[in-house]
Amino acid sequence: MPNNPNEIVITEEIITKAKVDYEIGDHLSLAVGQRVFSNGEADGPITQQYALRVEGDEIQETIEQTAKETYEVVGIIERPRWEPTWAPGYTAITYTDETLISGTNPVSASVILDKVNRSLYSDSEQTASRIGLDDEFISYNNELLRYYGLSNHDNLRATMYSLAAIIMSVIIVGSVALIYNAFAISVSERARHLGMLSSVGATKRQKRNSVFFEGAIIGAISIPIGIIAGLVGINVTFWFINQLLHDALNSSVELTTVVTPLSILLAVFVSALTIFISTYLPARKASKISAIDAIRQTTDIKLTGKAVKTSKLVRKLFGIEAEIGIKNVKRNKRKYQITVFSLVVSIMLFLAVSFFTDALQKSIHMSQVNLNYDIELSLNRELDEQLVSSITSLESVTDHSIIKRVSLYAMVDESKMAEPLKELAKSYPDMLEQGRYPYYVHVHALDDESLDRYAEKVGVQASVLFDQDRFSAIVLGKVQYEDVGEKKIVEVQSIQASEGRA
Repeated sequence: MPNNPNEIVITEEIITKAKVDYEIGDHLSLAVGQRVFSNGEADGPITQQYALRVEGDEIQETIEQTAKETYEVVGIIERPRWEPTWAPGYTAITYTDETLISGTNPVSASVILDKVNRSLYSDSEQTASRIGLDDEFISYNNELLRYYGLSNHDNLRATMYSLAAIIMSVIIVGSVALIYNAFAISVSERARHLGMLSSVGATKRQKRNSVFFEGAIIGAISIPIGIIAGLVGINVTFWFINQLLHDALNSSVELTTVVTPLSILLAVFVSALTIFISTYLPARKASKISAIDAIRQTTDIKLTGKAVKTSKLVRKLFGIEAEIGIKNVKRNKRKYQITVFSLVVSIMLFLAVSFFTDALQKSIHMSQVNLNYDIELSLNRELDEQLVSSITSLESVTDHSIIKRVSLYAMVDESKMAEPLKELAKSYPDMLEQGRYPYYVHVHALDDESLDRYAEKVGVQASVLFDQDRFSAIVLGKVQYEDVGEKKIVEVQSIQASEGRA
């Protein structure tokens, strides 16, 4: 890498695409300046993100404030990821320091953190404030930070934490009900044994601790096995997922399991707390069993003729099987209630996970651009038939569509504008008029064959759209946009696909 302002690093693209032969040690003399659009459209520096501005056959930009600089090539690198395919030139990297940074020589700084935590957002804002930058000039590698569990979108963070809390709560409640039922049955089966202990002088504390000790033994065996099984299971899952990611995304990046002491301690604590809550009520029940109650077994089953009486209508409608079933339920309501509660919790867990899964899939669908093509070719000029034919006749091209785009606007009275649109229009102060706001419309025109297929897909009669006597269009009935203020993706239902007349 360069160590002084007279050294430069170039990319392989310059050698392979520009057809020039540069080697390390060569000297380059370049006219260095700023790109400027002829119409003065850009407010700030024009970077590689802006394609070469061409209208017709004329280039609509120049390089101004040029100064001749001489550099020595000290390195050759691969094309950096920040250089888009539509970049007007090739990336070269030189050296800069504080003496070279000024208003006419702006720089972009990338920061790599030793420890990634929530403070990075406030730290970056404070740093920008100290050097006189607005927050809009700060950008984050959000795709990477999400894997750290970090996001500057409060809604996203709240959603993820809420999802984890709800699912964990439902799982804990379901586990408590299941484990409690097992211990309750165990205590009932050992009621006579506990009564015998009471007859020879066992205290309530000793009987209660015997149940707690049973829970501790179960926890000491099940928690390590559960943690090991979980780690093995997630590794097997990642093994299958990595193969799919490699084939689908052609990526060598793999998902790996990282075990931290905090995660193990948290799992042990939650599991131990669940077992303790599950054993608490059976332990209290065990401590109250006396010798007489154990012999009579009156604590579990208390029956009267009235208590197990059933309606004759039940037997007529559902038969004797239903009558026996209801009598058995009334015989021991406690176990019946526990069974029903366990089923309710299981259904709640299924519905909660299903809801969040569907919501997550919908959010991904809303936030990700759904592209049904492999290559897009954009031109700022009229498309001629010869060019279209030469592209579509290629052997690897299976289908194509031609889309013409134009953006239009009209001045609309304030009374007819929604408040969100008014706020959006204020970002274009030059367009505002007294009592009127600009309303923008983006029109997409398809070629006849593509329009026919799309009309059939959305349920519109194609013959109406091809009527030459009137203007017809398809109005999208569902649109999605990013609400920057609320930091969320919004889906709006509007007019269904229909035809409009001139």
